[in-house]
Amino acid sequence: MQSTTSAAPITTGFSDFDTLLQANGVPAGNICTVRSDPNASAYEFLLSVLQANHKKAHFITTTHRKSSIVDACRRVGSNTVDSSRVIDLSDDATGADLLDAIAERSFDHRDVLFIDSLNAITDGNKQVYSELYRELKRIATDYEAVVFCHYLTGSDEHQSLPPTVDYLTDLLLSLSVTKSEEGVKQKLWIERLPVGEGLKESQQDTRLISVNSSSGQLSLNTGGRI
Repeated sequence: MQSTTSAAPITTGFSDFDTLLQANGVPAGNICTVRSDPNASAYEFLLSVLQANHKKAHFITTTHRKSSIVDACRRVGSNTVDSSRVIDLSDDATGADLLDAIAERSFDHRDVLFIDSLNAITDGNKQVYSELYRELKRIATDYEAVVFCHYLTGSDEHQSLPPTVDYLTDLLLSLSVTKSEEGVKQKLWIERLPVGEGLKESQQDTRLISVNSSSGQLSLNTGGRI
């Protein structure tokens, strides 16, 4: 899924993460999918990116109430999203409901769309994910926008998603949690980059990022050579 846009990238609000990428952010025209352990801070990661792009953001949720997202965004930082740009589909949304909600949105140039979480689609229709990602790619390309999707892994409570979700995304991130005697450690792993994009030449082998959420706010620190 190659982007042909030359527009400036979208910042995530995390300079350590943005500066890992050659574009100094998520390149416009692309879909970023974040898959995470159930106990990882992926929701907080999305909120932080949302807060950094609050004036251009649309947030569609299948797991949270609108008020909780607005309040949580405010807790992450001084900016918050307009509640009219938050769509609550938390009452057993189907794939068709999600596609309808996207179709009803009015997008502008360089908007940022968030979808949390794909696991909560209730109808189990695998084909809907392909249709969803095709529509998201069209939006990203037509509006030089960026789309952030999220889903949970590693739990029987959450339905597994078809491989097409990972396959059709442009930037794929994985957020995991490990526990040891030193405490809880989270790692954000860059699984795949958009076609034509790369990591900074001086850090080509760096794809791991430490995540620290112990202070109540999420922060990222680059690290981990592979």
